[in-house]
Amino acid sequence: MSQFENFSSLSPAQEQTFTVYEERMAVASKKSFTVSAIVAGIMFVLMLGVYFGVAPEDPDNEAMSKDMNMSNLQGPNAPAK
Repeated sequence: MSQFENFSSLSPAQEQTFTVYEERMAVASKKSFTVSAIVAGIMFVLMLGVYFGVAPEDPDNEAMSKDMNMSNLQGPNAPAK
């Protein structure tokens, strides 16, 4: 037996039958931590890529408003030109 010890009130023979499950739980815990660390790293790299790679929109950009027609924006009761 490795690092797993008898810690309950069961006899050592009965307690020994649970070591398989304890070992499996320890291995699953290590795997889940590794997978979560890898996913967190990938997400961090993607977030950095979006943050530094995507330019913000320029609010003073005239290309957005070049096709705007003010007569279309006025109400129906506006005086005609």
